[in-house]
Amino acid sequence: SVNGGNSWISRAIAPGVKSINALAPSPAYAGDKTLFAGTDAGLYWSTNGGDNWTLIDAYAGQNVQSLAISPAWPGHAVLLVGLDEGVFRLLSADPATGIVRQATAHFSALSMNPLSLSGDLLLTAGPNHDVYASEDGGTSWESRGLGGGFYSFTEVAASPAYAVDQKLFTARSRSGAIGGTLYRSQDGGGSWSGVLSSDLVSDLAISPGFASDQTLFAATNEKALQQSTDGGTTWSDVGIWPVSKTGAALQVALPPDYPADETIFAGGGKGFWRLPQCETTWQQAVSGLTASHYVLALAVSPAYATDQTLLALASWSNPPNYVLHYGVFTSGDGGLNWTQVG
Repeated sequence: SVNGGNSWISRAIAPGVKSINALAPSPAYAGDKTLFAGTDAGLYWSTNGGDNWTLIDAYAGQNVQSLAISPAWPGHAVLLVGLDEGVFRLLSADPATGIVRQATAHFSALSMNPLSLSGDLLLTAGPNHDVYASEDGGTSWESRGLGGGFYSFTEVAASPAYAVDQKLFTARSRSGAIGGTLYRSQDGGGSWSGVLSSDLVSDLAISPGFASDQTLFAATNEKALQQSTDGGTTWSDVGIWPVSKTGAALQVALPPDYPADETIFAGGGKGFWRLPQCETTWQQAVSGLTASHYVLALAVSPAYATDQTLLALASWSNPPNYVLHYGVFTSGDGGLNWTQVG
C-alpha cells in the first residue's frame, strides 16, 4: 500500500513461492526502494519497492524463516538470514556481488536428540545435521561428522575408555524410509564406518568394562538384541528372543556392575524382558509391564546390586476406547514385577 492502507497492490514474488515468512525493508527505503523477502523457496530482493523480485542464488530452495537488517544499511551492509540450520549473514548492499552467504559462529540453535554423557564428554546429534561433542560441560561444541542427507539419529554413545581408545558410536536412520545403521568411529569422530545394519537400530548399551571386554549390545528391532564382543566389528544374537517382530526389542540396559552381573534388560512393543545370567531364554515381566505395554525407556539404579531397582517409561491403551496413556513404572525385584508410579 502507498496510501496508508486504504488500497493495496498485489505482486507475486516468484512461481513456486508458497509462503513469505519474513520481510526486511532497507532503513534507507525512501531513497533506495530496497526490500528483502524470506520465503519457503529462498531469499529474494527488490530495488523497486516490491514490483519485481530477484532470487539470491546462495539461498535458492532454502526455507528462510527470519530476517534482520542493520539499521545503518546500506553503509553498514549486514543482513542476518535465519535458516533451518542456523543464522547466516549477507554482507553486500548489492546481493549480486560480495559475500552473500557467510555462516555465523556459535549462532545455531538445532533440535538435538539424543544426548549422552560419558565422563567429561557430552555427545548429541540432530536430524539432518552432524554428531556434536562438547568436552567443557556444554559451553562449546564441535562437529564430529556423519551428517548430511535426510537422516535422524536414535542413539549416540562413547566408550567408557574414550580418553584412551577414542571410540564413538551413533545409530542413524533414514528419515521417511526404512533402514538403520550403527556407525563406529575409532578416532574421536574423524572418520566413521558402518558396523551393523537393520531396519532400525534404536538403542545401545556399552559394558562398563568395555576397555577390556569390548562388549556392547544393540536393540535392532527386527533382529531383536545383538551383541558384539570385539568392539562392534562382528555381531550375534543375544539369547533366544521369543517375541515376534511386533514385539521387537527397542531398549536395552545393563547392570552397573556388568560383567560381574551379566543380566541383560530389554523392552519393546511387548513389555519388559530380562535375560538372567547363564540363561539362554528371555523372561517376560510377571506383572506391570507385560505384553500390553510398549516400553519407551529403561534406567537401572546405580545401586542395583543391592536394591534391584529399575525404572521404565511405557505407553499403553485400554478397551473400549483405546485412549493412549503414558506412565513411569518401577521395579524393586530386578524387573519381575512393576508398579506404575507416575
